[in-house]
Amino acid sequence: MLRAEGKTVGWSNETWMRIDDVLKQNELEGLLDYYPYLSKHLDLTSTQEMHLDTFLSLINIIISEESINVDTSIESVTNLYHEFSLSSPQLNSSMTRGEAILLLDQWLDPFNRVDVGITGKLLNK
Repeated sequence: MLRAEGKTVGWSNETWMRIDDVLKQNELEGLLDYYPYLSKHLDLTSTQEMHLDTFLSLINIIISEESINVDTSIESVTNLYHEFSLSSPQLNSSMTRGEAILLLDQWLDPFNRVDVGITGKLLNK
């Protein structure tokens, strides 16, 4: 859902997710493959840093549209961050790509909800 960067290291190819980099709004383009209705809520031309409160608003739109039952309260976020040994979340602060990946995976579970074909195309969306 977040694009990775392919790198050649020696004789191997590696995929780097840049989990410690600050998440920018334009890096959320991959979400539209799964949740096209988010296009009304994202400015994919913006390189503005994504704050946790804004990201949670997007998550809440998704869980409402997809009828996913998950608690997105700050207490739930804090518990999830601590479970994965992250520092306490700050609602009005920039978030990292790794934090976004964690919340997307734990709450939306996209890769178990949507089948993906061998070419990477979504099969049942």
